[in-house]
Amino acid sequence: MPADDPDELLRHFCADLRLLWTQAQGPSLRVVSARVGLGKSQVGAILNGTVRRPPDWDVVRRLVECFHDHARAHHRLSQLSLRTGVEETWRPRYAMLEYAFQRRRTPPGGTGSRPPTASRRWPVPRQLPPVARHLVGRAAELATLDRAAASCGKPDGSATVVVIDGTAGVGKTTVALWWAHRAGGRFPDGQLHVDLGGFDPNGTQVSPENALRGFLIALGADPHRLPDDLSTRVALYRSLLADRRVLVVLDNARDPGQVRPLLPGGPSCMALVTSRNQLTGLVVGEGALPLRLELPTPTDAAELFASRLGTGRAAEEPAAVAEIVDRCARLPLAVAIAAASAADRPDEPLAALAAQLRTGTAVLDTLSTGTDGADVRTAFSWSYRRLSPIAATLFRTLGLHPGPDVTVAAAASLAGVPVRQVRPALAELARAHLVSAPHRDRYRTHDLLRAYAMELARATDPEARRRMAQGRLLDHLLHTAYAASRMLDPQRHTIAIPPPDEGVTVVALSDEAAALDWYAAEETTLVAAIHGAARTGFHARAWQLTWACEPMLYRQVPRQQWAALQRVALAAARRIGDPLAQGHAHRGLGRAYSSIDNRRFRARIHFNRALRNFATADRPVDEGYVRFHLSLLCERNGEHRAALEHTQRALELFERAGHRPGQARAYNGLGWQHALLGDYEVALASCARALDLMRAVGDRLGQAQAWDSIGFAHHGLRQYGEAVTAYRRALALIRRIGERNNEAEMLVHLGDTHQAAGSPEAAGRAWRQALTILDELGVSEAAAVRARLDGTPPARPAAPPADADGAVPPASPGFDPLRR
Repeated sequence: MPADDPDELLRHFCADLRLLWTQAQGPSLRVVSARVGLGKSQVGAILNGTVRRPPDWDVVRRLVECFHDHARAHHRLSQLSLRTGVEETWRPRYAMLEYAFQRRRTPPGGTGSRPPTASRRWPVPRQLPPVARHLVGRAAELATLDRAAASCGKPDGSATVVVIDGTAGVGKTTVALWWAHRAGGRFPDGQLHVDLGGFDPNGTQVSPENALRGFLIALGADPHRLPDDLSTRVALYRSLLADRRVLVVLDNARDPGQVRPLLPGGPSCMALVTSRNQLTGLVVGEGALPLRLELPTPTDAAELFASRLGTGRAAEEPAAVAEIVDRCARLPLAVAIAAASAADRPDEPLAALAAQLRTGTAVLDTLSTGTDGADVRTAFSWSYRRLSPIAATLFRTLGLHPGPDVTVAAAASLAGVPVRQVRPALAELARAHLVSAPHRDRYRTHDLLRAYAMELARATDPEARRRMAQGRLLDHLLHTAYAASRMLDPQRHTIAIPPPDEGVTVVALSDEAAALDWYAAEETTLVAAIHGAARTGFHARAWQLTWACEPMLYRQVPRQQWAALQRVALAAARRIGDPLAQGHAHRGLGRAYSSIDNRRFRARIHFNRALRNFATADRPVDEGYVRFHLSLLCERNGEHRAALEHTQRALELFERAGHRPGQARAYNGLGWQHALLGDYEVALASCARALDLMRAVGDRLGQAQAWDSIGFAHHGLRQYGEAVTAYRRALALIRRIGERNNEAEMLVHLGDTHQAAGSPEAAGRAWRQALTILDELGVSEAAAVRARLDGTPPARPAAPPADADGAVPPASPGFDPLRR
């Protein structure tokens, strides 16, 4: 059939209407005519194909609906060869028919003569713009697009639609166009492309009407005879594409409404959409395949930098390249700009560019080209300007968060609103890809977006408002960390902290596992918050937050980093002139230094200063715990009698204060020290008393440590079976609590006992488990365990006396459980 012969098109159209009526087996012409508002002869002429021009669209629509209703009422829908609805099937065909008759009435030249009916060759549009020659990485994404394209052409399907979304500058357009050029052979009838300008700052987005005008002209439609209304234009567009294999690239879309009219309807076509927003409506309504672009890997980002700059120069300074792409947050746009900047300075080392990117928000200035299309700050602004006022305010406020991840509770605290009110704004930011949601109730911004948000906050929000938001965030972290500390060690002597500010959300932790999970998830944020609090003048919160994080610091953080945080806390305590705060900071710094070989001499100095602070403040319980730490320090130096004296003094202080948890741990400490001195029977008696007290006060951590001490004493008595049993009880308890440092010590003791009992394989397993923990914590005791595994006798700080049979207890590698 000639594609542009109006009479032939009309005959086929009417024949299909008659076929639908026949398959539905009614209704009668009288019923049909009443339904559509025409005489029976007029309806008969339409169904017989004897009309000279197309009936009105309303007539066609009513006819189809009438036949469908009759078939449905008489259970004959399955007999219809055209079961799809009016808009899906009949409207596109009618638009094509209408367009053909319109061209006959007013052909180019205005003569009114009928154009020839001979078929003509359709134009093949090739509208794809040029793209970068090389694409680094993205193999998985390209494979996904290949699989999607392979589904095109199935007779029972509709057009394939893929939506590529991701944050500004991540390379959505590059991936789409690179693949489209490569896949051109799959679509021999052409490739259509339009930049919809969905995030243009000047508000000059391309409307669906204008985009369709360009597409229709490219497909051979007469530009002077295009339908005026959108729905007819859409129908004509889909009719022209119905039998073609065409790729339609819709770049930079704002929302589903801008895209839907531009989607082809035929199964042989494919639409590739890119957007900074998550176009969930297309996924739900049109069955689009979502394809999210994440940031490239560090390796791919470095390769992208090298491909833009030149591999030779990049290979000369690999460390600088790694830092540059890290400072660029691995964002492809930023990496490309950085490479261009380096190319403009061929005599300058890449290390200089890395140093320039190191300075706070100055990174955005460095990554500015002065050209809107290639400027990181401008690219972000296009997304930011589309936000609602509430979401825009929240985005700026998130720039004050010190870590890469922000929880819903932290975001609510920053904003000073309940969690239920902050969720919609976070969801809007996620749809705009200004944050990502890697986990439930946790959102992430990369470094460049965080720098941009901070820059906006400083330029837009008054300092007083920003400071209030920072204070609320610190209160959120402080009170949640304080609760986690109490959850993990209910017997720990507390400090006084002020109530949280209004608008602060404190996370409700259900149990010890939840407390450990929270600490682990928030470690980076907590460390940064302590430094940030001291730097911005929140000195009280700085030392209090350090105190509240001590269980995390002891369990998870390398000792050098712990010591650095304690130094920050001590400086903050001195700033506010609070002797009690200084006592806690000195005690914490002494604990951290105790585990660092070349800092142990300074640990004693800080412990003694803490004793003076606590004695002046009449804090016997805190003073007692410092005595514990001094006892451990003496033990590590081989001063076992001095260690015993410190523990005895701690017991006296706890008894004076009536602090039963401290008394329980002091008895265990005494048992431990007696075991180190070879008084094993005395040790067992003291530890048994400690265990009873710990059960009475519910101290599970203390119970684990007491069982470890009991195992140590049994080992000294060569009662290896009883020692192994005690150690296993200790390990079962300590693993539920999550005290990895204590777990390592107990594993060392268990290995020593297995070795003494003639089970070297079991000993090796226990020591290797201990070494893994110690290496992760970065403590000096790892060397002693490694020596055991190498077969070197472990070094002892001092030789404790042997028992009557000449047996010597295993050397303690010297850990820091508060009971010793």
